[in-house]
Amino acid sequence: MNFNRVILAVSVVATIGCLSVAAWMGKPINQQRQDYRLTYNSEKNAAVPKHIMWGQVALGSFRGIFVDFLWYRAFQMKQAGQHREAQQLSKWICLLQPRFDKVWSYRAWDMAYNISVTTHTQEERWNWVNKGIRLLRNEGVRYNPDSVLIKKELSWIFFHKIGAMSDDVHWYYRRRLAHEWQQILGTPEGETTERVIARMQAVALAPDSVQQLREKEHMDKLLEQLAAVGYTVSDVSPTENEKLLQAIGSILMYLFSEDRPFMDFTPPWADHLDSQVLTLMRDEQMIKGLDALVSFLRKKVLQDTYNMDPHYMWRMMAPRRDEETGDPQAVDGFGFGPMDWRHPAAHSAYWAAQGIESAKKSRNKRDIDQLNTDRQIIHSMQSLTRTGRITYDPVSEYIDMMPDPRFIEAYKRAMEYGTERIKLGEYGEKVQSNYDSGFENFLLQAIRWSYLYGEETAAWRYFQEWREKFIDKPHNKTKVNMTLHQLIEHEMRETKDMFVNEQQFIESLVRRAFLYGLSKGDQQIFGKFMRLARLEYDQYQQSKRKTKIADQDRMRLSPWRDLVAGVYLQVMKDPKLHLLTRMRLWRRTMAFSPNGVLQQRTYDQIRPTIVMQTEGRDPPMDAAKLLPEPPGMDEYRSQLAEKQTQNQLDKQKQQLLIQRQ
Repeated sequence: MNFNRVILAVSVVATIGCLSVAAWMGKPINQQRQDYRLTYNSEKNAAVPKHIMWGQVALGSFRGIFVDFLWYRAFQMKQAGQHREAQQLSKWICLLQPRFDKVWSYRAWDMAYNISVTTHTQEERWNWVNKGIRLLRNEGVRYNPDSVLIKKELSWIFFHKIGAMSDDVHWYYRRRLAHEWQQILGTPEGETTERVIARMQAVALAPDSVQQLREKEHMDKLLEQLAAVGYTVSDVSPTENEKLLQAIGSILMYLFSEDRPFMDFTPPWADHLDSQVLTLMRDEQMIKGLDALVSFLRKKVLQDTYNMDPHYMWRMMAPRRDEETGDPQAVDGFGFGPMDWRHPAAHSAYWAAQGIESAKKSRNKRDIDQLNTDRQIIHSMQSLTRTGRITYDPVSEYIDMMPDPRFIEAYKRAMEYGTERIKLGEYGEKVQSNYDSGFENFLLQAIRWSYLYGEETAAWRYFQEWREKFIDKPHNKTKVNMTLHQLIEHEMRETKDMFVNEQQFIESLVRRAFLYGLSKGDQQIFGKFMRLARLEYDQYQQSKRKTKIADQDRMRLSPWRDLVAGVYLQVMKDPKLHLLTRMRLWRRTMAFSPNGVLQQRTYDQIRPTIVMQTEGRDPPMDAAKLLPEPPGMDEYRSQLAEKQTQNQLDKQKQQLLIQRQ
């Protein structure tokens, strides 16, 4: 009996000791859970969803064992190529371990990269890529608001899967993304930097509730009219807000489509345009409140549907305070510039920047995910510099991208932000050299892009910076005495386009003038390329003078007008170029040739090619609409026939003279 009491006493003491140790260890363990972001934070709207909570409670202490088994089975199925089955198991793991960010990242990556390529159509492939994006953006980030890994993976899918060329249908992805975001945020094409940022500012500063929205002038009447035709604006129903914004966005995309008048079909999405909403949008009284309503809807849809922060998006675009001009509503911006949210690199930059914000809270500053997230925003700015100016038409689905020098400074700032963190000693000394490498190449590109696609003053600034930092390098010995124009010419020759001879180089400049300038309606870019081409042409012709033996050197080029017309004809008949690119060029050629001479010289040679390329095309295109006959063609043909007849007569006379001699 006494022995049993001893055992009982020892057990009680041991139990008390264990409970004491557990209580003592509880605080540091809880702190570690918070440090490693393994707990939910109701203040961040990340409370445990009911379906997750019941799954965790049902399994109790066996949850960990069951999750390990699911991970093992998912890995086996992935190895066997059973990606969809592995996805279902991964979904269960997410339900049981929603704070385990690696499983979210794995699921999204598997959707975007593995399952997508097993499908048979572009639409199916895009659906799986988009599912991966939505999984991370709409669920993973909500349940793991401070996860660097999830935000880095989301950034990478936008940058690499959609924005790079590794996938065969990457242009289809870009068209779908551009369509979706033009419907939501409109298009910045042709807008100034200030205007693009101001529009995002209006979204960021829009009212936070319907009650605040109703305080706007004419808003009550507008909302009543919309409610009468089946549309409501809500604080609690994201679906209703998105439905109305999509209706308005679709109408705007259709009405302002440049290609619509030349297409012989109506796209499926335009068949459902709401005529009642269109009628309201044309009412003068309704228009007064429409801008405020659209900004409000955009803010709500960004927050509720896309889990994105409009104010943070504005900050990314807005100038830094030391560059402000006195705007009382100025925000302390990142200074990245007029980001086009139809571009995948804009989303890549956003989620990379969000990942950097999360990294600031992390205990492990040397985490490779944090370092790669830093790099990702730099790469996004590079991509926007190279291809940030988008041309997209939602009716024809024509899309094109060209350089935008406005993001050169954004790239440099991203480098500065990354370098500042490196200098804190968080990543190690070797990383600095990785950031520095390639900067000279980018400066040389900045010189060329600024001169050809932007401001010449910026090109001079980058030229001076390049000379100060790199002119003394051994590999620049041949460039020491080069002027800005000579350096640009040299760098263009060193690009991927290898020119066999001088004529090919000059023709390539004329071709770029047509494609990058005139077809885009940008006379400034067109003029720069043409001036550079004419300068090269004149210099070459001067070096090939007549000799005593021959009245014309065999090396001289054809007359300038003939050379330009020849390049124009090649461009207009080139099957590798998108048909709509050539048709846009045709419509805008009058600005270059006011009398229609260039079009008259080439029309009869171009028309058979265009007719052949439009036959049986899906979607259908009308060759007569795409390539209208230029005015004065009958007179031109008559004059051409007379000239040809006269040339033939002159040739016959010359032959007779030779025979008599």
